[in-house]
Amino acid sequence: MSRNADRVAWLRSLGREVEAEPLESRTVVIPRTFGGVYADYIALQREQGFPLEDYGGMEATRYTYRVTNWEGDEEVVADMIVYGQTVIAGDLQCPAMDGFMQALKP
Repeated sequence: MSRNADRVAWLRSLGREVEAEPLESRTVVIPRTFGGVYADYIALQREQGFPLEDYGGMEATRYTYRVTNWEGDEEVVADMIVYGQTVIAGDLQCPAMDGFMQALKP
């Protein structure tokens, strides 16, 4: 998943239409332990079958794309965390103060 076109195609395969270029790409370090708010995030990843926990302590890249086919009025973004060629986590979120986070996979 190192190529942008591959990431966009993968998101589209999940029914998520996104802008052609990411809003942001950032190197992140995966926590070694998942407590507090991270516990909820890891639970969301487990539900989707993403192996995020297996990458504790490692560097990965988080890509954020604007979703263009969201049915509400909110701005919604799709985050995906990629290690090498593997998507290890993902979510949909509305970054507003009263926003939400939900599974990336339908």
